[in-house]
Amino acid sequence: MPFLKLKLKKLHQLLLSFFQLATHRSDQSVAVGRMLAPLCHYAREDVLRAISNEQSNLAQLAHEWRNYLFPDADNAKFADAYAQTLTYALLLARLNGEARLTTEIRCPRARQRPRLARANLAGSRAAGRA
Repeated sequence: MPFLKLKLKKLHQLLLSFFQLATHRSDQSVAVGRMLAPLCHYAREDVLRAISNEQSNLAQLAHEWRNYLFPDADNAKFADAYAQTLTYALLLARLNGEARLTTEIRCPRARQRPRLARANLAGSRAAGRA
């Protein structure tokens, strides 16, 4: 019986730690969101400008996105989703230790999809101006 009480006490401490950590992380997420919102906004505006040219790589990517993923996405929804995806992907790369973010294609799979790679390159450049 004392063994069970010890295990329950440890479980209780673990759960308390988890919920305190989750609350702390939530606060950090709100702060990160507030910090990244203006960057997403600037990138979104650049994406909207780029997709206004039907021949641009991003316009072609938007068309493919609609065909495969989001059929109801208009230009504004696509630009918003793409800008957020790009911004948070760059943040994730930084958090994973990437010190030098470049437009170099490192992923072999990306080399197999040159249109997507070119669109991401254009998006990366747009976010870099933000």
